[in-house]
Amino acid sequence: MRARDDEGSISVLTLGWIVVVAIAILVVAAATQVHVDRLRLVALADEPGA
Repeated sequence: MRARDDEGSISVLTLGWIVVVAIAILVVAAATQVHVDRLRLVALADEPGA
């Protein structure tokens, strides 16, 4: 087996890892946004006169 025979497999593997990393970044960003929104809601609920 020559090195060139693996070229297509490597590109699919690389694309797969890029997709996995992108999804992980989106999940972390969404979780962070939910946490920030929760903190804002708690702060708003604790305001006097609200």
